[in-house]
Amino acid sequence: MGTDQARISRWESGAASPTVETLRRMADATGTELVVRFKRPRRGRAVQPNRTPV
Repeated sequence: MGTDQARISRWESGAASPTVETLRRMADATGTELVVRFKRPRRGRAVQPNRTPV
């Protein structure tokens, strides 16, 4: 796929996020389908932009 270990490590640690294009390439490489779904957050659990819910 052409992705170096340092970049993968940043994704795994939450220090960076892959682009949608990278996610598409990952799906192609693993024989899976990339599905993006928008969903409203549960009440009382607002998610800040660019943050992962805890």
